Amino acid sequence: MHFTTESNSGDGSRNPAIFVKPNSHKLQICAAVNNEWNWNKETDELDVEKWIKINICQYLEKGTENYRFAVEVDNAVLVNTTNTAPVRFNNVKAYAPDPFHIAADVEIRNLEVGK
Repeated sequence: MHFTTESNSGDGSRNPAIFVKPNSHKLQICAAVNNEWNWNKETDELDVEKWIKINICQYLEKGTENYRFAVEVDNAVLVNTTNTAPVRFNNVKAYAPDPFHIAADVEIRNLEVGK
């Protein structure tokens, strides 16, 4: 799954993107975090015999002016960090698969995309 403003690199290109690591059962989750257009975090090996729930969000931390970027995989926190440079992108396209990579043999269900 790849949300991008148009390309595969640079600002706006991975917001977020979820890639399957080649020759593994790991995911690489990428996004624009802290002025890094390709900030990323890798999961441990995942069970390919079951559905995996992934939640990616960015939110304003209650009572502060800080934005948090968070990723959960099967309800376990993979990352929850302050994003010191949150960005709003316009005209974002969603790909599954994207035209930049070889498609992984995966299925997506119950996809929800919020604002």
